[in-house]
Amino acid sequence: MPAPTVSSVFTATQKATALALFERLFPAGDGHPGAVEIGAVAYVERLLAGFGHAHLPAYQQGLDRLERAARERWRQSFAACDAEQQRALIQALEAGQLGQPAFMDLLLAHLQEGLFADPLHGGNQGKRGWKFLEHPGIWFENSLEEMLSRTPVTKGGRIQSMQDLAQVIRERPDQAPAIPPEFNPDRGLRPPQGEADVVLIGLGAMNSVVAPLLAEAGLSVVALEAGPYRSRQDYHPDELGQTYYGRARMGPKFNAETPRWRRNAGEPTQPCTFSLGRMMNGVGGSVFHYGGWMRRFHPHHFRARSRVAENGWDGVLPADSTLADWPVAYDDLEPYYARLEWEIGIAGVNDQPPVPRSRDLPMPPLRPYHMGEVFREATEGMGLHPYPVPAAVNSVPYRGRPAASYSGWTCGFGTFDDSTWHPAAECVPRALATGRLDLRTHCRAVEILADSDGRARGVKYVDPAGEERVQYGRCLILGTYVWESIRLLLLSRDARHPQGLGNNRGQVGQNLMTKMFAQVLAQFPDRTFNRHCANASQSLILDDFLREDFAAAQHGFLGGATISAEPQFLPLAISREALPPDVPRWGAAYKAHLRTWQHWAVLRIQPDTLPYATNFVDLDPRHRDRSGLGLPVIRITYDMRANEHRMSEWMESKCEEILRAMGGQNPWRGPRFTGVGSCHDLGGIRMGVDPAASVLDPNLEVHDTPGLFVFGGGAFPSCPGINPTLTMMALCVRACESLIARLRRGDV
Repeated sequence: MPAPTVSSVFTATQKATALALFERLFPAGDGHPGAVEIGAVAYVERLLAGFGHAHLPAYQQGLDRLERAARERWRQSFAACDAEQQRALIQALEAGQLGQPAFMDLLLAHLQEGLFADPLHGGNQGKRGWKFLEHPGIWFENSLEEMLSRTPVTKGGRIQSMQDLAQVIRERPDQAPAIPPEFNPDRGLRPPQGEADVVLIGLGAMNSVVAPLLAEAGLSVVALEAGPYRSRQDYHPDELGQTYYGRARMGPKFNAETPRWRRNAGEPTQPCTFSLGRMMNGVGGSVFHYGGWMRRFHPHHFRARSRVAENGWDGVLPADSTLADWPVAYDDLEPYYARLEWEIGIAGVNDQPPVPRSRDLPMPPLRPYHMGEVFREATEGMGLHPYPVPAAVNSVPYRGRPAASYSGWTCGFGTFDDSTWHPAAECVPRALATGRLDLRTHCRAVEILADSDGRARGVKYVDPAGEERVQYGRCLILGTYVWESIRLLLLSRDARHPQGLGNNRGQVGQNLMTKMFAQVLAQFPDRTFNRHCANASQSLILDDFLREDFAAAQHGFLGGATISAEPQFLPLAISREALPPDVPRWGAAYKAHLRTWQHWAVLRIQPDTLPYATNFVDLDPRHRDRSGLGLPVIRITYDMRANEHRMSEWMESKCEEILRAMGGQNPWRGPRFTGVGSCHDLGGIRMGVDPAASVLDPNLEVHDTPGLFVFGGGAFPSCPGINPTLTMMALCVRACESLIARLRRGDV
């Protein structure tokens, strides 16, 4: 063990304890370096001196307690203890016997970051962590031969980091998303220019898609976006910095407003946890940052409650479930599905899923990959119907975008070859080109205003200089993520809406649904999958267990799920993958397990989720955001209920069956409740025909606040186990066309 050096954050004793602690968590041996040589402690010191400064007191107290425990138990410092004594103390720490029960989780998260994040963050020195894994690091292109290879793809032993690619990243064309010349980054500093026909609150994915429709219809449009207009230079292949399971630095506003969460009413809250779903802030929203899965719902998903009654399943439906039919049908949305699939450019197959389709998809599916082919062969042998997920990624050149180069660094980063559709690159420039979109970035809406008749008339916002302003409009479209949309409705109170806009019947925040993405894994000692050579857009999926003919009720639950075989495996994600029950979270056994990552296959479960009266959102009475405005954050009351546990149990067993058919050994299950924030957070602003049981009408206008529309997944009455983005867009484009017709008639 090297002698402690002077530290900017630790005393000499704390530094010695930290060095010994991290080395025991990830020890040297079997010809491979340990945590200290790889640079984990150096990473932690840099972290605590900067980005993670708030964690410094926890470290100082935790290290001091560990040192005191060593001296009390063994009469010597922790660093002087032998390996068995150190392990015993760490086990006591992990068991919560030394106080600070959350400190161990923090240690392990930072250990993983120091070992396997890009070296630019101060750890993984000399790329030793990636060399240990035999992971080639960052590559922007992979061949079909590499994706299908049955031997390890090591790129000739060359490992690339951000530093190696700095010049390439710096000199790449600033194309996707291209910031159009009509955009003025200082526009938000100017005072409002009078009443607009339409005010867009947020210019994320939904409002970006409808912005050109409104502007090209001759309407004046003002868009207030809290984030920036991001250029190519903002997107980096930095796993720790950008991914949702890292620092998620693309969403500073979202991170400053982290919701509070509790399982049941009356319990204390904690910060919201996330399986997915830490959103980006910026023009175009998060769709560019994720996997680009663009899937249709099936016709029966729009008749969820009626289907229960028709099949005699009322006895299986939980008594406190608020399941409802949609006020629109599949046939209402089908023309919009087809239109969007061609405007976006979707790669996929046309016979899956087997739903009515007026037009084939414009592109063939993306390339296959080895694990997907093993999954396909096994599931077809079981009589199932695997198919490539429909994705907003070019398999061939389309609409001026090139075919994909198949980087394994896309989901969580954007693409680096311009092959992925993004509304900031295609929809917003169209709207700006009309001259009728006034786009104001770094402008944060804080309250929606209604007039004395209860009609929405304007929005109060804070401009980039911190000045409070009001933008008036004939109508307003709230298009932020569901958490912020609920919060703005509840914060916007007046004499006619004392509980918030849309909330005169107490419906805002009710009927919340979020997905618990569970997963099942297995070892394949004789197979090498090379999941790092493909990306999440190439996944293979099964719809068999959410189709109309899947009789879930006979298994004791309602609902279904997508089962998917997903590639893209990056170093930090490898270290955070679910562990077999006999592998501890640290130590030599954990280290040895990580070396087998090439032989893991994983099946992910994306479940249906019922709405419940007990799952809801309101404003937290105590906690405020950290953005400087001090507004209340939302409080999520949410737990996974018995029906969903029964469904997950069945789906997990089915995944084990599939993995064994694939040749896998000793399957193990990951955690089932994986975070209340999933990026598929739906409901809370339900649409329906009855104002007593919904917030919005079928055209997404707020029942009790005429002139205010809410575009997004908050409107969904149910939550199928299918990615919701394409359905959100179809629903919003349909509502937008209705709004345009009404504005032209003058009845809005």
